[in-house]
Amino acid sequence: MLLHMIVSAVLFFMILFFVFHTTVVQSNEKELNEAQASLTQAQMLNDTYLRSISDYMIQAMDAYEVQGTLYGTTFTEYLSIRSRSTYETLTDVSNLISSVELVNYNTQTVLDGNGRYSFDKFGDSGLLELLEQYTPSFRTRIYFYPRSMNTAPTRTRINNKPVISIIFYLNKAGAMVVNLDAATYQKLVLSNYANQMTEYTLINGEGMVFASSDPEKFASVPQEEAVLQQVLSADADQGAFPIENGKKMVRYIKNAGMGVTYLAVTQLDGVFPGSRNFWHILMLGVVFLISTFLLSLVLGWISSKPIRRLHETVSSQIQDDAAPQDTNEFRFIENAYQTVVESNQSLREKAEVYQREREDQKFLNLMNPATPSLRPSAAEVAEMDALLPGTEYRVIALMPDRKQIALETDAQMIRRKLAETVCALLSPLGTVRAVMPPSFQMLFILNSTDLKEAEETEAMQRVLPACQSALQGKPVYMGVGSKVSSLDDLEASYTGAEEALSQAYTRHLNTMVYADSLSFPDMREQAYNFEMDGVISKAVRHMDKEEAENAISRYIEEISHFTHSQFVRNLLHLSVTFYGLENSLQIPVDDVSRSLDITTVLHWDAEDAKNFFIRRANLDIAQLGDMKQQRSSDSELVEQVNAMIEENLYNPDFSINQVADHFSFSVNYLRSLYKSACGESLSGRITRRKLETACSLLDNTDETIESITSRLGFSTRNYFFTFFKKHMSMTPTQYRNREQK
Repeated sequence: MLLHMIVSAVLFFMILFFVFHTTVVQSNEKELNEAQASLTQAQMLNDTYLRSISDYMIQAMDAYEVQGTLYGTTFTEYLSIRSRSTYETLTDVSNLISSVELVNYNTQTVLDGNGRYSFDKFGDSGLLELLEQYTPSFRTRIYFYPRSMNTAPTRTRINNKPVISIIFYLNKAGAMVVNLDAATYQKLVLSNYANQMTEYTLINGEGMVFASSDPEKFASVPQEEAVLQQVLSADADQGAFPIENGKKMVRYIKNAGMGVTYLAVTQLDGVFPGSRNFWHILMLGVVFLISTFLLSLVLGWISSKPIRRLHETVSSQIQDDAAPQDTNEFRFIENAYQTVVESNQSLREKAEVYQREREDQKFLNLMNPATPSLRPSAAEVAEMDALLPGTEYRVIALMPDRKQIALETDAQMIRRKLAETVCALLSPLGTVRAVMPPSFQMLFILNSTDLKEAEETEAMQRVLPACQSALQGKPVYMGVGSKVSSLDDLEASYTGAEEALSQAYTRHLNTMVYADSLSFPDMREQAYNFEMDGVISKAVRHMDKEEAENAISRYIEEISHFTHSQFVRNLLHLSVTFYGLENSLQIPVDDVSRSLDITTVLHWDAEDAKNFFIRRANLDIAQLGDMKQQRSSDSELVEQVNAMIEENLYNPDFSINQVADHFSFSVNYLRSLYKSACGESLSGRITRRKLETACSLLDNTDETIESITSRLGFSTRNYFFTFFKKHMSMTPTQYRNREQK
């Protein structure tokens, strides 16, 4: 019995450890993959927003009024008017921009949203100290810095507001400083990626944190300086490495746009002393040992003979499967044995699936340049090469139209059906390896030796029609990578196949696309088209639906011929333009139909993009029309309220409550509506008209002050004196006497 207990305990610990270890490994792999994807998405979003702002600001610095403000030695009235207009244009570029400051060292002045100030009177002293520190060195035209902004004692008082300052230089005589709202910036770039296991940090070229999933780290030097130094000294621009004896994994992207370094530190789970899994296993093991010991004592005391008979029956069953079962008492052991046999078969099948998935993951890691740290070792590459005995390799990417697939179960069935079809058609050419990534697409590696081009082309041309026929005519898109002669070069073939597939999907091409046949415009021509941006914005502002739809259609058609990454960047940039336009026109943007995220854009084709932005433009135009109609209605209401005020200037019982009751509004709603329509509060209007009437009576009549007090509805003479002096800085008597003099 003791031996059985020891064996059971050992087996239990082994099974428990295996289950925990498998779960932990899968959880860690999932967390690391999510961290890599989130880091890449954060980089793309950051590059998109900052590049659009930087490109616009650099162009703006060539303007006459900006150069005059930054580097001129005099500041004329004409330049003052032009610079104020330019300032408003600069701040409307993006809803990320909190303020813009134009610094001129020749005149020792700063122009911001509150006006033009000399250095000694400018409230944001921290900016001047920062410029004094970096301007003389003049290392770069653009400098990126997180800080807390103070503007006292200017008219708009701001204390310790977190901003990200982008400093633009053309020469040492002046600088343009664009202050981004740090909270809004972090919300746009990092809000979707924070979790308890991974901490994300964005660091500028000076080693300071300007965005983090922990807001307390803003504008600080990272605590993990050793980690940052290891990242900066690494040869690769992106990668990963473990820290704290493997308990954490650091992923990084460095030398990105404007010298930004992206860090993602993931807390890895594991079974090691001190971890929660270690204590779980230990506690369960102790409970199992105690329970087993007690149960063995009880069962041994109660049923020693039946247990012996059960042992004999099980032994005979194992030796002879066909032996008859004569006793009902032990029939359950036969069922148990059958269950064990079936479980073993199921485990073998799962093991085969698991082995296949591991091999697929190795091929994906070999092909995907985004995960260099997961690249298979030389020994693993040799094992993969043994699976593909040929000397030539070509990657084929295939994907059915996801919009035609209703359920996830349908998607899995379709992937299996397409894999069988492709393998059957291409297997005569050589070895075909199907690789199923987590995404919706499928990859095939065609491995052959001295394959004739004509033979390969003929077989390839049969693939797409056969796949579409297997799906009953539903669209299927296909991209073919270039042929390579080594597994180490498989990444190039994979990258080409992915780009070819993206082109086929984006442009709805009903033919397979070869990577070798792709031709894209020059990268400068793929940059964001600000001219078309202006055409679209103008059409929306003028509420011209037809022109807006035509301009968007032309623009989407143009960028559909770009590389997929540039196609996505341009769409994100256009979305930023719409946000800025809607913000400037005061159009609410919390509508779900206007929401956009990077994951959605990555799976768009040209038709999806066109429909989204046309729908968004039409919504904006419709809301602009409603707003204009509402403003007209509000103006009529304001005129009626003003007329009621004039009629009751001498009514001592007149109040805002009476006005609200008259129009069947609540007091708060009436106040808000009135101020929104005319820019002046309702109580301010009543006060101003009473004050103007009092001044008129004092100037133009001989009425006594007591009479005027009574006529205007003031309860006492002292109350009238207090009211008048508060607004006119003198008593009614002083006012009348001064006018007489």
